[in-house]
Amino acid sequence: MAKEITNSIAREEDGTLQVTFMLPWETVEKAQNNAYKKYAKDITVKGFRKGMAPVEKAKEHVALDKVIRSVIAEILPPALGKAFEEHKIQAMMYPKIEVVSVDEGKDWQIRAVTCELPPFELGNYKDAITNLSKSLKKDKKELTAEEKQRNIVELLEKSISLKVPHILVEEEVEGRLTSLLDRIDKLGLNLESYLASLGKTPEKLREEYVQQAKSSIAMELILEKIAKEEKIEIKDEEIEAVIKASEADRSLSEKLNSPEQRSVIKSILRKRKCLDALSALL
Repeated sequence: MAKEITNSIAREEDGTLQVTFMLPWETVEKAQNNAYKKYAKDITVKGFRKGMAPVEKAKEHVALDKVIRSVIAEILPPALGKAFEEHKIQAMMYPKIEVVSVDEGKDWQIRAVTCELPPFELGNYKDAITNLSKSLKKDKKELTAEEKQRNIVELLEKSISLKVPHILVEEEVEGRLTSLLDRIDKLGLNLESYLASLGKTPEKLREEYVQQAKSSIAMELILEKIAKEEKIEIKDEEIEAVIKASEADRSLSEKLNSPEQRSVIKSILRKRKCLDALSALL
């Protein structure tokens, strides 16, 4: 009887979790053969027409890392789905895949790292906003919409504590660094000279990005939770208005109209509406 794929879960306090899979060698070997057959179709081996070489011959011309990626892509998705259902995991992001061991003839060990929403309490945020409003009114200064939002954000950051999953922070930081490097490259600069002009080191820059990422992600999670509690909803017409506003760029408009992007737009609008509603209390 063939061995089954097994998994084990390791959860961290901040919501980060690791799912480690043991993939039986017989399952891996079958997926490997499928991969080699697929890649053999595009390979030319001396003495054979393109795509006509025996798989055993084609194996010598296929990079091992390509085969590993192909095997994981075939086996892991259904195994992930089963593990998530089994352990009742509500992942906030598609897992990052880590190769632990892929020795020939042995069971493979693959790890998927993702995270769940960390548990946190909102507390009496309405009372805190009321107290802030009373304090600000004593100054008898009319606040702009931007100032009101800034006050609300600062209040929520101070009064609501939560641990942001470090994998979310890492992903956000990497995104910011990649964006920065792209901008620097377009200016014809390199990172070292750019940082030197700012008087910063790469370590200092990353540290700043980590703090910024933690803060922005925490605020997103807080506003999302408040929006649910306050039953703030976004109508389809509001999403359509955002898409319509991008019609000048046809490719962007089509991209925004996908189910995934509509969901992202809805989430952004919901949090924005939530912040507007809280700011109106000041």
